[in-house]
Amino acid sequence: MPTTVPNRLGVKLYVGHSVIAVTDDGVTTATSDGQHFIPTDTVVAAFGVRPNDSLTRALQERGVTVEAIGDCVEPAKVGEAVNAGYLVATGIGGGFRCT
Repeated sequence: MPTTVPNRLGVKLYVGHSVIAVTDDGVTTATSDGQHFIPTDTVVAAFGVRPNDSLTRALQERGVTVEAIGDCVEPAKVGEAVNAGYLVATGIGGGFRCT
């Protein structure tokens, strides 16, 4: 049976699962030991994220200078991405000032 993480509220957290389908009756998941159907009334999806640097790498392979920021470096919050964009933009074209 799937690995669950117990908690004090009685909510079952399933880790290491890929979601195959969500229906009115439950969720079908896949793990290294096969597919599992988990009957449920409510589903809360919390998926991990990974950086996607494929565009950065493709541009660099073509000789384009790239300043990678945001989710292609490390998934983060919107405010952090905006700040990183501002910091990179201040170095473009001799400087940028916000007055």
